[in-house]
Amino acid sequence: MFPCFGVSKSQALKRLGGEPGDVLEERRLKVVRLNDEVTAFQAALAEQAIGPAVGQELRDRQRRKRFTFLWQQVLNDIVMSDSERNKVEEAVLKYLKEEQQRQREFRPARSEWLSSNLRSSWFGSMFNGYVVTSSLQKKVRLQEELIANIRKALPDVKKFANLQKVLANVDISWLTDLDVDDAHSAQSQSAQTPKTVYVLSFDGDPTAAGASLLQQEVTAILQSTVQPEEVVLKLKSSGGTVTGYGLAAAQLLRFQQHNIRLVVCVDELAASGGYMMASCAQRVLCSPFAAVGSIGVTPV
Repeated sequence: MFPCFGVSKSQALKRLGGEPGDVLEERRLKVVRLNDEVTAFQAALAEQAIGPAVGQELRDRQRRKRFTFLWQQVLNDIVMSDSERNKVEEAVLKYLKEEQQRQREFRPARSEWLSSNLRSSWFGSMFNGYVVTSSLQKKVRLQEELIANIRKALPDVKKFANLQKVLANVDISWLTDLDVDDAHSAQSQSAQTPKTVYVLSFDGDPTAAGASLLQQEVTAILQSTVQPEEVVLKLKSSGGTVTGYGLAAAQLLRFQQHNIRLVVCVDELAASGGYMMASCAQRVLCSPFAAVGSIGVTPV
């Protein structure tokens, strides 16, 4: 036996035999959702200041936003006929209306049930407890109906499997965060999807060794199915070789050619070749004590 370190045994044997690894299996880019990081900090602060329930609510709210966005993306990615798409959207619309109505009825019933228990009212506790239990059972039944209707709308196993992956590990009731009036319109939903901003980092050295990776990152963004609203580059460099930083700046100009707004952020230093890179942006943001500037560089 030997360790595989994230690859299958067959892949490990091929590598031991001298065959090069499959680049498609390598994850060279670490993707971080910056909105999630902010929410995580806010949730941690709320837990310490108020209580665990508040922190969990903040996390769940962020997960719901991510889920509703992902749901629309998955529907757009599945190759289906107009008829199939309409049936799926009708099933979701039907579920939204009935689930939102159930939630409106559930809240006062739950409040009455808690009040009855606090008052030690036996009859009130029994009656309202029955209402609460019936509402929870209806929640499960509505979700079962939704899945059954989607399965009927997508008889193709592969198409249904794509939606199944999305619904398997989440609370389906998060779909109620969609707008009922617009749930049947993919075009209006896509207009409501959150804007995407990619954040890159460039920590330069005298040879601008990071230019090669920057080139790959720019190419990946330009060819991405999700076009960004803008790209933010966190830049730190004292400059270096003309050829190295000329190549790095040329990569940033590609965003301008594709009408993608570039914002450069400088916390510490952007001089010489680093300043040339910053000059490729539509906007440069600098901290109060950042050292920025150079002789012989003209903004584009």
